[in-house]
Amino acid sequence: TRRATRNAFHSTRIANKRLRYSIEPFRALLPESVGPVYETASAFHDALGDLHDCDVLLETARTAPLSTPAGDRAPLLRLLGRGEDERRTHLDALAALADRLQGIEWEQLERAVAPSAAAAAPAAHSDAGRNTDGIAPPHARASDHDPTQGQA
Repeated sequence: TRRATRNAFHSTRIANKRLRYSIEPFRALLPESVGPVYETASAFHDALGDLHDCDVLLETARTAPLSTPAGDRAPLLRLLGRGEDERRTHLDALAALADRLQGIEWEQLERAVAPSAAAAAPAAHSDAGRNTDGIAPPHARASDHDPTQGQA
């Protein structure tokens, strides 16, 4: 069982951000089945951000009473209690969104996004680096990759 640590949330947030930003620029071109994944990833990203904001507020509220006179601590303690309640709400939302992400048929989605890429892969390898006339494309020429070629 993984613990819900700050580092675990950060790693999850980065991985989810990559998913979301990988879909975003191509969303209009992708099959409709990608829409729910993008929406869930976006909501998950926002919920992780809300949780982080709440954690920052709680950290501030936990340390502020140390420098606050005893008579002025009651509002901070109420804020701390509300912040803990809000954090639990954010965690519940994250759990529900994580369940939705886990429920996605990733292999089915991959086939929907790139059905022809898998079918064309064997043919692409046999002519790798060649045009239809058998000549290497300009980007594959040795002089393009060797800085000593073409120098006087």
